[in-house]
Amino acid sequence: MPNPTEDLRDWMIDWQQTETTPPAADALRRYVRRRSRMLAISLAIEASVGVIGAIVLTYLWWTREDLLERTVMGTLAVACIGTLVFGWWNWRGAFEAAGETTAVYLELSSSRLVRFRRALYAGWILLAVQTVSFTIWVWSRTSVRAPDTEVLIWPWVLLIGMCSIAAVWLTALGRWARRETKALDNLRREYSGE
Repeated sequence: MPNPTEDLRDWMIDWQQTETTPPAADALRRYVRRRSRMLAISLAIEASVGVIGAIVLTYLWWTREDLLERTVMGTLAVACIGTLVFGWWNWRGAFEAAGETTAVYLELSSSRLVRFRRALYAGWILLAVQTVSFTIWVWSRTSVRAPDTEVLIWPWVLLIGMCSIAAVWLTALGRWARRETKALDNLRREYSGE
């Protein structure tokens, strides 16, 4: 799998050498187009999961009789729908470059990183809402069982495991975004001759 940080470093080296700007510019264009495809695929998956989640959660909210369970499912449905709307707003206009110049491609890449960091922040908020909501829901479902029942432990293990995996994933994506931003800033400085 290609390493974007190494690609950006290679392009910086190309710019430092004499008369190698056209290959570096072509490489940057290919990089932006590849990222466009990856972005479209990831957003399609995200939207599909979000729509399915919103439908399921809305159905659960509508059909449950327990007030606490309805409140939790309604909260999660609203969070899911809010995340879908935010994603649409955040990523609109981020697919196509306004031109074919290297500066335009650099600006598009920079804009995408800003949007990606914004999406990560929203991801942390969504994780917090889900963690609180599911904690309340699991507590309400398990508190009616006998304390010595083995079944009592598994919902908590699942909740802690899933929240931990999501937190590790968001942290890793944040580190990747910082590395990518630094590499892109270096490339921009090289391009502008600073």
